Amino acid sequence: MWRARLAAVALHLVLLTGAFGVMWSLSCAAPAVWWLAPGLLVMFAATVAGVLRRWLRRDRYTWRSAIMPAIVAATVVAGTTGAPLTWRWAASEAAFDRVRATLPPTGPHRAVGVPAHIGWYGVSSADVYPGGYVFTAAGTDDLTDCGSGFAYLPGGPIDVAGDQFVRIHGAWYRWTCSS
Repeated sequence: MWRARLAAVALHLVLLTGAFGVMWSLSCAAPAVWWLAPGLLVMFAATVAGVLRRWLRRDRYTWRSAIMPAIVAATVVAGTTGAPLTWRWAASEAAFDRVRATLPPTGPHRAVGVPAHIGWYGVSSADVYPGGYVFTAAGTDDLTDCGSGFAYLPGGPIDVAGDQFVRIHGAWYRWTCSS
């Protein structure tokens, strides 16, 4: 009996690991495919294994039978509502505000130095523009992606080589490049 429960707990932990990967991916300025695809694959495999395990053992359904569907449903609801980005940004916004307060005044475009981590986000660079500040998230400006991150734009979105800005909260935006 304890082995069956241990197997069920292990499947739930695997499913939660996949859900964490999906949530982490969706909490980035632009969804991080290297977390999203494996997370979805792990969630799918754990769910199939759980269903097959119940079916092959001909287990009766109890309240524990609802744990896996609840994890999947919570992940889908949170992912489709944008909750992961909202939660992670809420935990990081104050840190971004503190760093922004130390930056030089807005003006001609130039790069400025910032810490490698601000809040719960890695940051590879920051730029000053006439309309605000643009922070590039670490790992998003490599050969396969032209970048994404966050921007403080008190006057609203600015025209930066066709980049796309979506308001998060107040004067803060998430941005992705369009090229």
